Amino acid sequence: MEGNAHGVSGDLDHPDRDPERRELVAGVRDPYGVVLTCIDSRVAPERVFGTGLGDLYVPRTGGRAIGPVVTGSVECGPMTGGTPLIAVLGHQRCGAVEAAYTSLNDGAPLPGNLQV
Repeated sequence: MEGNAHGVSGDLDHPDRDPERRELVAGVRDPYGVVLTCIDSRVAPERVFGTGLGDLYVPRTGGRAIGPVVTGSVECGPMTGGTPLIAVLGHQRCGAVEAAYTSLNDGAPLPGNLQV
């Protein structure tokens, strides 16, 4: 909650991103959360929650689509390191959700591997 308040405040100074932090997290992995979110460049969990390097595992997919590889990525932190928190972060005006909705409404297939 504190990190989210920091992100909402508009304060662009984010913690734990200095060379000392990079050196520390290079040798130890202990994120407190997993945040499954969209690939959208406007939704950066580290910024939204005011966190620094090594604080979060962040699997990202278009529209937060789930498959076996994504599920395994989300499970990795809790199952291998005891990460206590899993969150799903959505956002407004998601292009992936809009494309899927339009495709269903128009009966037109999505391009490339998006159809899968």
